[in-house]
Amino acid sequence: MGSILRNTAGVINFVIPRDGVVVVAYDDGRTSVADIVKALEKGRFKLRRAPAHVQTVVSPPPAASPAPPTAPGLPLYRTRR
Repeated sequence: MGSILRNTAGVINFVIPRDGVVVVAYDDGRTSVADIVKALEKGRFKLRRAPAHVQTVVSPPPAASPAPPTAPGLPLYRTRR
């Protein structure tokens, strides 16, 4: 099952906490629950129940580093004269 999920486009990570349960983190812009289910069924894994889409998490882009503090009248960069 691990190799199927690793080779499914858009799957970011997965965890198998206990027998019969798989938690998959995926990029919903690249794949869907239906695509993941199709890949598992193609690999001969049958689902016992309908998959549950629990939560969508959107992580914000990394924050830009703050600008260095400057004193009024001083140049931002070292300059040569």
